[in-house]
Amino acid sequence: MNVAILGSRKGRHVAPEAWWLRAAFALSGHLARAGHRVWTSAGNLPYASALYGAARAGGHVTAVTDSRHLPQLLECLPPGFDRDRLLDVRLLPEGAGLARDQAITDAVDLAIAVAVRSGGQMAHLLHERWQNGKAVEILDPGPVSCAAAAATVPAGDDAAGNLELLDAGLPPLSPERRGVIEALPPPRGPETPPAGLLDAFARWDADPLPGPILAHFTRACPGPWPGQPRWSYLEDLFTGGWRARRDTMATLSHILEERRIRASSRLIRGGHGVVSFTANRPEVVVGLHRYRRHLLRWDFEPCGLVFDRAWLERQGARPVEHLPADAYPELPAHRRPWFQKLALPACDYREEKEWRVLGDVDFGSVPSDAIRIVCPPGGP
Repeated sequence: MNVAILGSRKGRHVAPEAWWLRAAFALSGHLARAGHRVWTSAGNLPYASALYGAARAGGHVTAVTDSRHLPQLLECLPPGFDRDRLLDVRLLPEGAGLARDQAITDAVDLAIAVAVRSGGQMAHLLHERWQNGKAVEILDPGPVSCAAAAATVPAGDDAAGNLELLDAGLPPLSPERRGVIEALPPPRGPETPPAGLLDAFARWDADPLPGPILAHFTRACPGPWPGQPRWSYLEDLFTGGWRARRDTMATLSHILEERRIRASSRLIRGGHGVVSFTANRPEVVVGLHRYRRHLLRWDFEPCGLVFDRAWLERQGARPVEHLPADAYPELPAHRRPWFQKLALPACDYREEKEWRVLGDVDFGSVPSDAIRIVCPPGGP
């Protein structure tokens, strides 16, 4: 039987304990082990979790995508998965998001709604499919009380469409498949990182560095860590526990575990991979905290690392150059990674006192007297 597990696109930050995520992993694995073919895609986490759950169970998968998203889809497959034997890819024209969802719901023998949004595309396609006499099943999120959820599952926006479809008369999840979800063990809680990670260096608030410093502040990381394959991120979510977290403390813990701050080219003209620092002391930085509406996030969170400036200068740290946009083409190549646009009054970041290092910052050999950790109030 060909089966699709469907869910609407979710927000940027997804808890690994999310009930719909546990259900998608469990149902896709159960169906794959039972010999059914799971139809799915990439581009949103409900599709990716169904893809990973089925592939992890060694099942047959049909993936519908376009050429632009195909590399992302293939990166979701776990090591050891036999692509030649178990994977069938159906390519669509680029940007065909609606066509992708339509193709999947049209092709399968059974479509299962795990968590669909009210009034959204998935809800419409499921309702249309049911009206055409094709098999659908809707997970009822209201009364599901199971170990996997640790409590009655709230409907919320994630599954408001499920309830509306059930109210319209669409059939609920079969008792057999519902039993798969209800039999799930409790998820591993968010937990905390091993104490040794956070205890490896002194805290700034208890023992600040005396001289000039450069500080790097972290943010929550929606999705894979920089450099992490998508299958590894999905395995983190599947397993749960502290490695699945992506909040700001988890980001700091990950950096401390790797002993490396990975460079990013995001918002850097020319696409140069850099690590950014501020010469402001942490107590000053708090006053510069801003919500960046155009990015839909805060610029940083009160968690990070403080380095002795002299040590970082030996790693290549230099202050940025605040210049008009038209100055960039005239800069020699070796100065371009440190360019920062200045356009008064709208674009002026000089108060941030930014410095950059080109490439990753490996601090595996940093002396203990040249680094401190900054944690938010009440942090571990």
